[in-house]
Amino acid sequence: MNKHSIDNMAYVLGFKDKWIMRLGIPILGGIMPFVFFASCKPFDPNNSAVTVILSIFNCFVFWKMDKGIIIYFRKKFPIHKDYFKRLAIQLAVIVIATFLVIYILSFFIRLAPPGYLGTNPTNIEIIFGTFTITAIVTTIYEAMYFFDLWKVELLKNEQLKTANTKAQLDVLKNQVNPHFLFNSFNTLVAIIPDEPEIAIQFTNELSNFYRYILTFTNKELIPLEHELECIDSFIYLLKIRFQDNLVFDKQIDQHDPNLFIVPLSLQILVENAIKHNIISQSKPLVISMFIKNNHICVANNYQLKKQISSTQTGLKNIQKRYELLVNKEIQVHADNQLFQVCLPLIDAQIL
Repeated sequence: MNKHSIDNMAYVLGFKDKWIMRLGIPILGGIMPFVFFASCKPFDPNNSAVTVILSIFNCFVFWKMDKGIIIYFRKKFPIHKDYFKRLAIQLAVIVIATFLVIYILSFFIRLAPPGYLGTNPTNIEIIFGTFTITAIVTTIYEAMYFFDLWKVELLKNEQLKTANTKAQLDVLKNQVNPHFLFNSFNTLVAIIPDEPEIAIQFTNELSNFYRYILTFTNKELIPLEHELECIDSFIYLLKIRFQDNLVFDKQIDQHDPNLFIVPLSLQILVENAIKHNIISQSKPLVISMFIKNNHICVANNYQLKKQISSTQTGLKNIQKRYELLVNKEIQVHADNQLFQVCLPLIDAQIL
């Protein structure tokens, strides 16, 4: 599940059919003549041996053909949301191919001398018997597909619960920590005597920020507007602390209300920039935020602190959640001048 999503596994799901084919082809092929062919009624295996053998061969041919068509269209339309489109086209092709193969087989059967292959079934009997095989085979593979899909979803949900729990603990550990609170309270104490109004606003924003964490940290996805509200409070707190040494350029005026994002992801990216880069009067840190190609990007000028070594825990947690939730990857660009991370925006209408 880490490297292969449900979508790109679609053509693999439901094809553990080794024993189903070994048992199904002779059983299905052996039964068909006694169900559909008048020449095999009443039940008389001795007089119908050739017909039964031909029926088993016929079942083998159509089973392999139907399976090949199903595999082809699973690869052609691997995304699960295209299931009904894939199924409609797949069934149309199977019907056309079935008629074509029936015609070819019937042509060769008719070339045999009368009675050589036993009592030949009529065209109507062949069509009904063959399409029954096709319907059964298609139903078997689609049922196996959904059964395997169900098992994969169960595994995915368990992985997601584990990853979300770990991510939540990591986020809370990174945010509700003594250093952040210590710095925030120090800033608050410093501005209370000279700027009481700003101190009140600072307290409100700090309260809003932690209220957001408590409200949304256990969510899988949240509206982008809520994440932007959180980042506004977070940036306000940082600006009071770093003053003009920190420049924040938010280039997002309007956005689609249907767009969602992993909670606290933008805040983690901003905090990473603060943690790992020099912030001073001579080297102000410039953090920009903008939307590009259906991604929201956070970029900063690259002035890395020499004594800081990065484990990229925050980025790994964000990537893991995106991977498990929507099978999307975050984009990371780094050079000597710029560090940029772009997070996919999730359209709620296609979830």
